[in-house]
Amino acid sequence: MAKDSKTGVVGSTISMIFFFEIEGMHTRKDDKVIGVEEPLNSLFIRLVRVIVDKNALTVYVPSNEAQVEYKVQPYARKEDGTAMKAVTPVQILHGNISTPPACNFSYNIPAMIFSSGGFTGNLFHEFNEIIIPLFIMSRRFRSQLQFVITDFKPWWVSKYERILSSLSRYSMFDFKQFLRESYMLKMQDVSNQMGEKPVLVLISRRKTRKFLNEDKMVIAATPNQTSNLDTFSGLVNSCSVMVGAHGAGLTNALFLPAGALTIMVDRRVKWEESSLIDDYGPDHPVITDPMSISLKGYRAFRAVYVDGQNLKVNMVRFRETLAEALKLVGGSTPSN
Repeated sequence: MAKDSKTGVVGSTISMIFFFEIEGMHTRKDDKVIGVEEPLNSLFIRLVRVIVDKNALTVYVPSNEAQVEYKVQPYARKEDGTAMKAVTPVQILHGNISTPPACNFSYNIPAMIFSSGGFTGNLFHEFNEIIIPLFIMSRRFRSQLQFVITDFKPWWVSKYERILSSLSRYSMFDFKQFLRESYMLKMQDVSNQMGEKPVLVLISRRKTRKFLNEDKMVIAATPNQTSNLDTFSGLVNSCSVMVGAHGAGLTNALFLPAGALTIMVDRRVKWEESSLIDDYGPDHPVITDPMSISLKGYRAFRAVYVDGQNLKVNMVRFRETLAEALKLVGGSTPSN
């Protein structure tokens, strides 16, 4: 498949085209144009051949009608202005097109256009706004489709090569099973570990929401700092319990076997467990009146309570929570 080095967009004739979302498109049942309003996205499908111009980022939908133009930002977070600033609009020209561009490639399968812009680089957002929507839409077409990627990032495509190659040819039953097969994960259920000590994985953060007493939370640990998803997914899949602070790192729970548990240490901990009490003092509005900080807007709130806070976990409560988790997964003493 020939792709533009900057956009990853194919210059081709395609039998059908659809996007994660489209603005200003109304449902039409005539001339085989379908607009389906989703809870998070809108789906536009044209059941005739269309032309994708990779250079102009334009989709031509020929018909005998008067020409109409639409603008689409193909990313499933259209309510977030910050994310959408990193998503290049795609133009749709529908109607009587006098001189459409010539085609270099032809496909007889549907094409899905999506952007690898937005909040890529954050694992949670990559799954939430791209991978899961791709899975849902691909499943509808039994994965017989062609991906067209705008805001093309080679590193992102390389990172998710297994998923993308599977989605474009795959018939799946559920998302967890799809991930297990894509990453060749061996552990399907924690019951497969019967007779063995349960393994605990702690997601360690290095910038914000760090565990200040992390050394006390684990008795013996084997550090693993890999950012390779192929490798780390297998490591997580061998565990029974995942522990981590609120954040994108907990997205790795997708790779846990069925029956495993995730313990999330939320940013709304008791004050004695927060670094904010030392940073601001007990009488500061950050401690006594969090609502006053919230009223300054999300950015101000996030700067303090999300990005400006580290955690010192109460070990008594942590051990009690961990003991309960181990009972649920059928173990007593975790390996770390």
